[in-house]
Amino acid sequence: MDLFLFYYIIFFLSSLMIFYTFLGYHLILFMLNKIFGKAFHIKDDNNFEPKISIIVSAYNEMDVIGNRIQNLIDLSYPKNKIEIIIGSDGSDDQTVLNAKKHQDERIKIIDFPLNRGKALTQNDLISSAKNEICILTDADSIFEKDFVKNIVEPFKNKKVGCVVGNLVYKNKNEEMTISGIEKSFYNNWDIKLREYESNLGILANGTGAAMAIRKNLFNPLQPVDDTDTRTVIDICLKKQKVIFAKKAIAFDIPPQTHKNIIQARSRSTSKTLKSIFHDIKIIDWLKNLKIFFSVFSHRILRYMTPIFLLSLFISNIFLIDENTLFLISFFIQISFYSFSIIGYFWERSGHKTIKIFSSINVFFLTMIGILSGLIKIITGNIPVTHKLDD
Repeated sequence: MDLFLFYYIIFFLSSLMIFYTFLGYHLILFMLNKIFGKAFHIKDDNNFEPKISIIVSAYNEMDVIGNRIQNLIDLSYPKNKIEIIIGSDGSDDQTVLNAKKHQDERIKIIDFPLNRGKALTQNDLISSAKNEICILTDADSIFEKDFVKNIVEPFKNKKVGCVVGNLVYKNKNEEMTISGIEKSFYNNWDIKLREYESNLGILANGTGAAMAIRKNLFNPLQPVDDTDTRTVIDICLKKQKVIFAKKAIAFDIPPQTHKNIIQARSRSTSKTLKSIFHDIKIIDWLKNLKIFFSVFSHRILRYMTPIFLLSLFISNIFLIDENTLFLISFFIQISFYSFSIIGYFWERSGHKTIKIFSSINVFFLTMIGILSGLIKIITGNIPVTHKLDD
């Protein structure tokens, strides 16, 4: 094959994949949602207040576990219908001691002696739950007061197997008003995408910090699995509905340093892709093509973005002298990466953040993290723990 043709194909295929991943898929779902999509209908039943079990897997969370338990105690849901299960995954700090300071008969604390990882800990915690509906969350997340009420509501329909909450990220010490939450929701491209998928019945990803499942649909996880991906896909493959609950609001704090942005994305990439591919047969995907379309477009292609970007850049180098289009493309890419570097050193020097530089820098760090996660998969070095330094 002629080298020019080879680089030409690589250039345009990479461009097409990047466009589809970040814009094309969204536009397709937007149009499908206008034609076929409809919000999940829930019958009015003010008396629907099922007993629930809240599952928290914690490792060395002594600084936040107290506030987390108090947040769960203060929820606006009948107190006699809540079971709170805190599992310490071999913590070697005062997580268990601080958790036991809360004297409440609804709280069950399980102190596992070994740090086995989040997945195996969750297996045991969910197995020990008394109630049919289990709400999965993290020690450093916070539920809005009506979270439980809003996340259990779709379970009125027996066909619903999983409900995904609306996780809102905020910086430390930042207050979020309801109007601020609304603005965050409508300005968040990814959350809007999740709403489209829910309306079309193809939602196949959750958030481990704010989701609920039916206990009888839960398959035990492998050490490298996570509930965000594997549990939700398992439920989809069982022909059960996965619903996005916009009003079920929870808060979390994103990674605060450049290092931890890379670590978090590396960890989530390796665990997510491993969760997608192991022990699921091709025939299962063929029987659920709509779900595969969602997983492939929303998850797999997104995690392939660093490869597409590298292919685009390298092929562009060899095509730069061919015509003005390739010259302009190369200039745009160089400018983009330059802005990222400027943003990095600007913030490191202590200057006030410039949003455009900061956003590009975070995107670039995310791509580095994803690439690191892909390398972990290839080398078999997939983490089982879920703990950052900050």
